[in-house]
Amino acid sequence: PDATGMQLNGLGGGISSTSKVCIISESDSPAHDVSYLFGQVSIKENYIDWGGSCANLSAAVGLYALRNKLTRRQKKESFLPKASEQVYVWQENLKQDMIIDVANPSM
Repeated sequence: PDATGMQLNGLGGGISSTSKVCIISESDSPAHDVSYLFGQVSIKENYIDWGGSCANLSAAVGLYALRNKLTRRQKKESFLPKASEQVYVWQENLKQDMIIDVANPSM
């Protein structure tokens, strides 16, 4: 039993702060590494609001892209990791550019 009602159990958990989804894909744009689409999952209706964004999940997009070798720089044969990497993101919902700096913990 979870007295707070905040325990995650599958997708979401009954509260809006844990009922979110993001879709990350390689970008078709030469100016971006990945495209990011955010969805706020309704906890009371069968509905996803695609109109906003989430700063916490936005920050995770850069790390996800690097871990999955989705950046243009990583795809080059001459790729050498740096202490910090920049990931160029197109935020689909807001139609905005994002540049996310990700520290490399192995450096």
